[in-house]
Amino acid sequence: MAQLLLEIADELDAALIDAGRRCHKPKTEVAREALEQVLLHSPKAGAAQSWLTNWRNCMQDESLDDLGEARLAHLLEKHLR
Repeated sequence: MAQLLLEIADELDAALIDAGRRCHKPKTEVAREALEQVLLHSPKAGAAQSWLTNWRNCMQDESLDDLGEARLAHLLEKHLR
């Protein structure tokens, strides 16, 4: 397992300690579970790619490939906030 060293605000450290006490877990485990929840299990994880694939598959016209990266970036920014 890889290790990560990062600096966090005192308030976040206190919140990790408090959550660890409530759950009877070390704060490193609480932080790891929080990161996993946000980065791996969030509904937004991969949402842009999923939306784009879905959108492309719904269209009958193959001209979507001609839109270009700038137009696709604009559409993603506009519709995935």
